[in-house]
Amino acid sequence: MGPLDEQEAPRPIGVDPAQTGAFARIDASQGATVETRDNIGKISPDSTASWSRTGLGAEMRLRGARRPRVASRSHAKEPDPHTLVDQLKERWFIVVAALIVLGISFVLLRGCIESANKVSEQVGQPPQQTQTSAEGSVTYQGTVFSISKQDDGTYALVGRRENSASGDAYMQIPGKPAQLVLYNGTIIIPESRDEGTWDVLAYTVGSGSSPVVDEDGNPVGGPGSIAKAELKGSSLLVTDDAGKVTTVSLE
Repeated sequence: MGPLDEQEAPRPIGVDPAQTGAFARIDASQGATVETRDNIGKISPDSTASWSRTGLGAEMRLRGARRPRVASRSHAKEPDPHTLVDQLKERWFIVVAALIVLGISFVLLRGCIESANKVSEQVGQPPQQTQTSAEGSVTYQGTVFSISKQDDGTYALVGRRENSASGDAYMQIPGKPAQLVLYNGTIIIPESRDEGTWDVLAYTVGSGSSPVVDEDGNPVGGPGSIAKAELKGSSLLVTDDAGKVTTVSLE
């Protein structure tokens, strides 16, 4: 594209150059020079003092104080070996602490799971209800209970740990035991007394012994002696020597 013709040059809208004279041409004698890339070094040397030519082309580059300061890759700061060692130590301590916390959490979680399993097993177990003769034994929570005749001729409820030969007396029995019954953790012993009556004793681990009572709070019993005692559900059926059957509730 060539230089614009005088008539084609852009002019302000609504302004008549003939009247204002604002767009009068100047001639070559007035020394006007258009600044271009080729002559800028001759026209304005101050503006190009900080430039230098590179290569064979027309590329120009800033030099001296005007050149921007950029750190080169070769002069990048290398990590301090002491700082690196300290960072590795800190990370090692963090790893060790995390492993310790995980170990403790695992042990605690395992204990909780085992306790929960034991409770579940105990809850899921059917109620322990069994009976045997006065000469037999029943086992509850690792303790073997039996009736033993003492040197003075009386009887006592004795308990010993499994695989142990000796035991301790838990309860004295005034009369003659007829049966040994285990009902949901309670030892039940129906007995015939010397004065011609019978009653039922109970021993609960951790609570001690007491007579079995009826709904009114009176000790269960009757005249005569016990001929037979049978556990049936939550009741103990006691048959006396007269053939009378008494139902004793164990709940």
